Amino acid sequence: MGQTKDSMEAAEAYDEARNWLAFLIDHPDKTVTVDEYRAQIRTARTTVQRAHKTMIAARAEGGRG
Repeated sequence: MGQTKDSMEAAEAYDEARNWLAFLIDHPDKTVTVDEYRAQIRTARTTVQRAHKTMIAARAEGGRG
């Protein structure tokens, strides 16, 4: 059961990261410079990529049980 919980938590983290990236894209922060905004987007994309890798690894680990 712990592996399923890990997989579900990883999926939730991935969804949260994707939602945050979508929010940043749809609602650009006009109080920061273009460079700062690009850095925010880069950071959010990196977070999505890492969360995706974690989610895939958790699913693979869950399949071994």
